[in-house]
Amino acid sequence: MVVDSWRDRVIPFRALHDDERFQGMTFRRVPGAANPHPLTEEHWAALISYL
Repeated sequence: MVVDSWRDRVIPFRALHDDERFQGMTFRRVPGAANPHPLTEEHWAALISYL
């Protein structure tokens, strides 16, 4: 992935953590887990809904 622009909007960690669409993700199960966190197409769609 290449990032060619940055958004001004920040997505709060708590919003993603509390979103049931991210159930089972490592960032919810393992606090402080290192990147990257693999995403399914459903996870990508949920993430994009915050933008």
